[in-house]
Amino acid sequence: MPLLLVLPYIISFINFYHQESSLLVFKYSVIKPLFKKGDRNNMTNYRPTSLRTSFSKSLENFTCGRLLYHINANNILVSQQFGFQIKSSTEKAFFKLLNEILNALNNKLMVGGIF
Repeated sequence: MPLLLVLPYIISFINFYHQESSLLVFKYSVIKPLFKKGDRNNMTNYRPTSLRTSFSKSLENFTCGRLLYHINANNILVSQQFGFQIKSSTEKAFFKLLNEILNALNNKLMVGGIF
């Protein structure tokens, strides 16, 4: 969607957001326990879920999309950032580390690790 079409809505939202009473709309959510599996009497078998308003979810998705676009378009994150990235995972980070260790060992370099 072109920015010129969205800009009036963004400005209206910013003005609305700066009103103190309007902040409560975005902070409101209902927390419900969701049963995973196992014994229903054990509290560790439940996880919390947050039920929010549709507007709050839509705004979060829009903001997240714009933020990710800006980060990727301006090449802000380093190549070593694996978490919370599209087409990236901790497994990729592990394989990259393993590859660097094996390359160092093949070149008869000393390898150490601190955990």
